[in-house]
Amino acid sequence: MPFVPDSSTQSVSSVAYIKQSIVSTSTELDIVAGYNSNYIGSSKRSEIDYNLSLDPTAIAKKSTFTLSLGSVTAGDTVEIDFTDGSASPKLKKYVYTIQAGDTEAEIALGLAAFAATNPFIAVSANVTTSPALITVKSAIPGQDYNLAVSKTGTSVTLSAITTVNAAVGSPAIGKIFSITVDITVSTDGYIQFQPTFNSFDGSASPALLSSIPLAPTKHQQSLQALQAAHGF
Repeated sequence: MPFVPDSSTQSVSSVAYIKQSIVSTSTELDIVAGYNSNYIGSSKRSEIDYNLSLDPTAIAKKSTFTLSLGSVTAGDTVEIDFTDGSASPKLKKYVYTIQAGDTEAEIALGLAAFAATNPFIAVSANVTTSPALITVKSAIPGQDYNLAVSKTGTSVTLSAITTVNAAVGSPAIGKIFSITVDITVSTDGYIQFQPTFNSFDGSASPALLSSIPLAPTKHQQSLQALQAAHGF
């Protein structure tokens, strides 16, 4: 089943962080019941998982551009414009104002630090070589975005942006929560449901942090009464 967002609880600034998926649904419950007979039921389980990835097959989108220094003029600016990929996209502008005496590394690192405050992207600057290389990557695999860069004055030169869906590592679908429901038949002939709430650490191989089972809940009518009422 495709991942579907629950917009009421799983969005931040209209961009979903958590996706819900029904990961396994058991076969139909096998129940044998009848007058003057034993009620026989094998336990069946359904599970819903909540994952941190927008799409279990998605990988992080990545953009790069270079920044090279010319003749520094205080007051010139360098700007990154970021627009998230949600249904109601929001534009965020990150502007670094160049100061007298700024180096190429200081400008690139300063611009990256401003943009890195955005929770949807990870931003870094490699200043070990010139021109400086600035990398922007979606913080969550599957998160889309649009990026633009601009400048005022002649202090710096910016390259064109190169954007790829970078196949870096494995797709992240770190499980953080699951709900399981076990369906059984009680010894006195009632169908009963027992939910269990499980929390995980969100890693690629999620570790169980806690498991909280609730008390089983019985159907209001016994199987025998249901059968009698409907002529089975």
